[in-house]
Amino acid sequence: MFPEPQSYSTTGSELLWFDPVTQQSLTLGTITGGFTAQASFVLRGPGVEALEVPYQLNQSYGLTALSPAVVERVRAAGFEDWIETYVIVTPNVTSR
Repeated sequence: MFPEPQSYSTTGSELLWFDPVTQQSLTLGTITGGFTAQASFVLRGPGVEALEVPYQLNQSYGLTALSPAVVERVRAAGFEDWIETYVIVTPNVTSR
């Protein structure tokens, strides 16, 4: 966890969510531009660095049209308006 949220920018990165019910990662869409991260971590399987990104359903980062099926999965996992998503750190991602 960062002491305070950090600003990053991307020229194009997938915003992913880990569904705790199905134990699967789900791509919500691609983001470009600025985003806020609240922590960094290493993904267990591939061992790559990722940033934890808070996401307000159908509002943040230009991703405003999630399918009803995805929203239903989020709700089934016990979440309402906000979920913790992540972006894999690649050369497209820079600190601002």
